[in-house]
Amino acid sequence: MSSNNNVNLVSILPVEEEKFIYDIANSSTVETIENGLPEKNNKIPEIKGILKNNNRDNQNDNNIKIFILKLITILFVALLVSPFVICDLVFGYRDDSCVDISPKNIGFMNMKIYLLVSGYTALGVLSCIIINLYFVASDNISENIIIVSFLSIVLYISQVFFIIWNILGAVVFWGTLNKHNYCSKSINSYLFVSLIMKLLANFYNIMSTKDKKNEKK
Repeated sequence: MSSNNNVNLVSILPVEEEKFIYDIANSSTVETIENGLPEKNNKIPEIKGILKNNNRDNQNDNNIKIFILKLITILFVALLVSPFVICDLVFGYRDDSCVDISPKNIGFMNMKIYLLVSGYTALGVLSCIIINLYFVASDNISENIIIVSFLSIVLYISQVFFIIWNILGAVVFWGTLNKHNYCSKSINSYLFVSLIMKLLANFYNIMSTKDKKNEKK
């Protein structure tokens, strides 16, 4: 009786051992050993695939957010600048009350030249801003670094130009046209308001640039 029990016990042990090893091999948290070397469980690649898919989904979400932010910024800049561009060009071409009058001390300058140059330059700057925002938000910004740098330089030069140009426009307007009431009511009101807003924008740009330089230091 005892010998039979021992035989049965010996015969059962290999079966139970094989089942135990099989369970271990199919576990998601345990590594099997084959030929004396550790081998990762087959389910690990599946987990890696799930993580990659999650990373792709997160990247797609970030791209969508960047695109929406880029679109909102472009629309905001366009809505802010386009009224000045349109009014500058309309008054520059159509007004005949005072835009052709040149001050005695600045013979090369009149409000027609000021308005047309200001309008077309602002239109070019707006295009540069839109292009710059597109490349900044692009995934391949490292490949477009030359374009981004060039557009940034153009925008910086345009800021300096507008400071000088708006000062000249202010001198022509307040020094001659507004002083002697040469202009009609509509263009006089527009020039008065637009020049103040443009000069304030120039001052804001100067202070922002100064603050950025101080932060870098």
